[in-house]
Amino acid sequence: MSWLVLLAFGSAFAAPKELEVWFLTPPRAGAFKVQWGPRIAQACERVGDYCLDPQRGLFRPALAEAPVDDKWVVPTIEEVPQLPTTGTVDRNLVTCDTKYAFDIFCGEARPDPTKAPPKEAAKVEVWIDTSSSMREMDQADAKNECGRLRFMHNFTRICSLGGKARLKVYDVGIREVTDLSVVCQSAGQNNTKRLMEWIEESMAPKVVVITDVNEYTKEFADFITSHHGTVRGDQGSFTADQLAHLAEGLALSCK
Repeated sequence: MSWLVLLAFGSAFAAPKELEVWFLTPPRAGAFKVQWGPRIAQACERVGDYCLDPQRGLFRPALAEAPVDDKWVVPTIEEVPQLPTTGTVDRNLVTCDTKYAFDIFCGEARPDPTKAPPKEAAKVEVWIDTSSSMREMDQADAKNECGRLRFMHNFTRICSLGGKARLKVYDVGIREVTDLSVVCQSAGQNNTKRLMEWIEESMAPKVVVITDVNEYTKEFADFITSHHGTVRGDQGSFTADQLAHLAEGLALSCK
């Protein structure tokens, strides 16, 4: 039995009733062209397991086929190697050291007995990705403001944090915050498998996750579908600058 099946089984006891995942796309859509042989050309801006086309949205790469007698070998787009981002490490290789109460990558590695009792679940929780992959999607301006921050400013004008709404930021660990300035951070790694586990464990009625479109893998897409979740950013362009005007509508969840 796969871990995904186990998570789905556990969702009867936890997991939010409403799940939304917003996948931010780059501010400029610049698809690159891959030329295979003398006759075949395909355009594909890779985002996770998919290609991004500003007109079509996300789509699966198609198999590029050449005539049998063609001397050129034509691989599928999936076979094109992806260059790692500078300074990154394999997200699946990050492990937590349970000997310590705090770990630089994993946050809290074991329960702290001095912690206060858990809070009652808010009506809505906003989880914002602050890992290094967000640099490409949402950079801070000269005023140290980013699209994620402007979104949260608009949201908290209507729905204050701490009661009916809560804000969490995450990379390989997740934590609740009250200082909005941290949402413009773009450092560290993230792990989609852990994100799915956190969603399963959440007791909030509604969770909205804001991340980047590179996290839109088939595994995560299937997970969202299995939880009857909704997605933004899977069609066309959805940039960080578009976040702010969605804040008021989301704040209605606090009522």
